[in-house]
Amino acid sequence: MVDPDVRTIMVLRRGERRFEVAGIYGAGQALRSPTLAGFSIALDEIFWDVKRK
Repeated sequence: MVDPDVRTIMVLRRGERRFEVAGIYGAGQALRSPTLAGFSIALDEIFWDVKRK
């Protein structure tokens, strides 16, 4: 789930009965996938043109 207003991404993964939060990442951090081995992206690359409110 992406929130461009506060420049965060919440990663969810499927649990046994519901989705669970795998991580919440913000500016200056790198998002690492819990299911895609080796996948990582810096959030500053995603939100580079989003203006803060």
